[in-house]
Amino acid sequence: MIKVLKLAIGQAPQEIAITGDLKSMQEQVEGYIEPVYFLLGKKKFVMMVNEEGRLEDREVNVNATFLLNRMAGTLGQPDSMTVIVGNVFIARTNGRREKSLNEQESLEVQALVNDASLWWDRSGKSEVDSALKRPMYRVFTL
Repeated sequence: MIKVLKLAIGQAPQEIAITGDLKSMQEQVEGYIEPVYFLLGKKKFVMMVNEEGRLEDREVNVNATFLLNRMAGTLGQPDSMTVIVGNVFIARTNGRREKSLNEQESLEVQALVNDASLWWDRSGKSEVDSALKRPMYRVFTL
């Protein structure tokens, strides 16, 4: 079992335990998983998202979108934002395998999403709307 932080649509972050196998991860994101890696200080984390969430027109995950763009420094930059949709969970990683969050790490991540609803109400919704108008994939020709 590994302890992860689940960021479900419309809910406060919640610490849960999953077995860590593919099936348990897919159950949490309600579909195929796609890892999104980020650093918090020198610690490596992974946010597991639904790989086909945008194609399935899933609802925007305000907490996950805020967290990822806060860490990337792209809040307020709709042309550079990454929009996360659907339920996600966050775990530690060594790049090859997911690991449990300890209590301090869970609290650190939760603290980072504390301002998500304030951001959403002030400017986040319009930033996300602009970001979603961009094509998911850009095609370049030579």
